[in-house]
Amino acid sequence: MADRVRALAPAPPDMMSGTTEGAYLTRVGAIPLLTAQDEIALARRIKDGRQAARLLSEGTPDGELRERVRDGRLARGRMIEANLRLVVAVARRYAHRGLPMTDLVQAGAVGLTQAADRYDPSRGARFSTYAMWWINKAMRQAIATEARTVRLPEKVLGEMARAEQARRDLAGRLHREPQAAEVAAEAGMTPRRLADLARLSAAPLSLELLGAGVAVDIADDPGRRPEAVVEHAEVPRRVGDLLRGLADRPRQVLELRYGMVDGTVYTPAQVARSPSPPRWAEGRSSGSACRT
Repeated sequence: MADRVRALAPAPPDMMSGTTEGAYLTRVGAIPLLTAQDEIALARRIKDGRQAARLLSEGTPDGELRERVRDGRLARGRMIEANLRLVVAVARRYAHRGLPMTDLVQAGAVGLTQAADRYDPSRGARFSTYAMWWINKAMRQAIATEARTVRLPEKVLGEMARAEQARRDLAGRLHREPQAAEVAAEAGMTPRRLADLARLSAAPLSLELLGAGVAVDIADDPGRRPEAVVEHAEVPRRVGDLLRGLADRPRQVLELRYGMVDGTVYTPAQVARSPSPPRWAEGRSSGSACRT
């Protein structure tokens, strides 16, 4: 399908040697738009060309049929070319979603081609209105397939886009970052669902960031779930973040009592002998730190 699009439509900027993206957009913008009557006429020629191609495939040799097929292909190319600026406009909405602009335009061109093949003007809709759905669908699929390490269903990606749009709208109206409950209400979903979407949208954690030991642990014990190994490796970092939020003495007490300094678990008496307030303060510091 993509190969047919490349044959009928101007190539994206990364496929045109020595041509910038701006020049490509200028070229697309220079293509005349279609009127409603033009769309109807082109759609009829495309349909007639498909019918002629079907007759040819059934073994009916006819020069007139071949000419109808050729005319249908020309009409299809004209329909696609005249609406490439719509593809560019939609692609800008998906910027910063993990795919470069050129890939989004290419995916949108595939969706535009599908729309041209299926468009029926008798239903009363303009081609641009009909093609919008196919272009959006193709771009979302491209993002789900190519931009993410873990593929997500298109429905989930749509929910993510709706939640992000709601967050931006609220931030613009409230002039502050909205709370999760506000975003959920604006997007028409529950706060729990919003939290699930936030978890799914998080970038996968690379084992290289956690050190080679994690990968070794997984390889040595295939019975352990990889996510459990990663979560276990994350515990020291999370505990350290919590300890840094404490005052110096409560933090020191917990580090000594639970062997976080040198692996040795110190008794309350040993902790009390360390350079610190009197012994009676050790129990109070430990208790208050744990409550915190």
